[in-house]
Amino acid sequence: MFVAGEALPTLFTLLRIGGAPRILLSYAGTLTTFLAAAWLCVVAAVLLAETIIASEHIKTRSLDGQLFRLAARFVGVIGASAILVKGADVLGLPAYSVVAGFGVGGLAVALAARDSVANLFGSVLIMFEKPFRVGHQIKLSGSLGTVEAVGFRSTRIRTLDNSLISIPNNSVVNATVENLSSRPRRRQRFLVQVTYDTSREKLTALLEGIRRLIADHPFADSTNYHVRFNDFGESSLDILVIFHIVTEDYGQELKYREKILLRIMDIAAELGVAFAFPTRTLFVESLPAGSRPV
Repeated sequence: MFVAGEALPTLFTLLRIGGAPRILLSYAGTLTTFLAAAWLCVVAAVLLAETIIASEHIKTRSLDGQLFRLAARFVGVIGASAILVKGADVLGLPAYSVVAGFGVGGLAVALAARDSVANLFGSVLIMFEKPFRVGHQIKLSGSLGTVEAVGFRSTRIRTLDNSLISIPNNSVVNATVENLSSRPRRRQRFLVQVTYDTSREKLTALLEGIRRLIADHPFADSTNYHVRFNDFGESSLDILVIFHIVTEDYGQELKYREKILLRIMDIAAELGVAFAFPTRTLFVESLPAGSRPV
């Protein structure tokens, strides 16, 4: 503004530039000034967002960081648009008519790009509602994996097969999202199947041993668990075990589950109880003397 309004006329006077060249150069100088101001407005908004993210120790790829960037870009674009409108008015262009025209044109563009707009609004909803965060393990649209990034168009998930999939944010907000990382406890359910020749005394001792194991385990919820002789299976006596492991991490869940299963094996071995496997017993009756098999 200062350069275009004062420096350029002074320079033109010193160089004795007048007439059409002076008008053209003055017009170009004013246009360049407002374009540079608009560009600086956008850049300053982005730098301000990055500074806030760094000063508040917000993770760069987190939802909060994305929200700061989105807000900064929005403010920067609004500021740049206001500067350009003012510049057009200074240059004698019908700025407000152009703005009205952009409004109608913007509506047409929004209708043509409704999927992109829907994904943008979906990203805003995800950032505000925060159904999950970067690093959380979620189940979404039949895919199970870890959230790596939430962008303005799509959410990227790293599956258990190490594949990276991108799901449009509009589909994310309209789908059922199961956040596995937000569970403070993880339910465990399995059967301990022992052979039919196990005596009642040994079966009762095995039940008590498993109950004590879960009740005394530091990472098992001792207030809500079930260990019961549940069924007569086809080839086994079935003990139903249901309990919860208190952890939010999937790797820790597998670790503690493994330790409990191994300890159950030790308890069974100490009691002399054998685990069952599918078996069939075939009884063959003896044939009467002198008869032949058909």
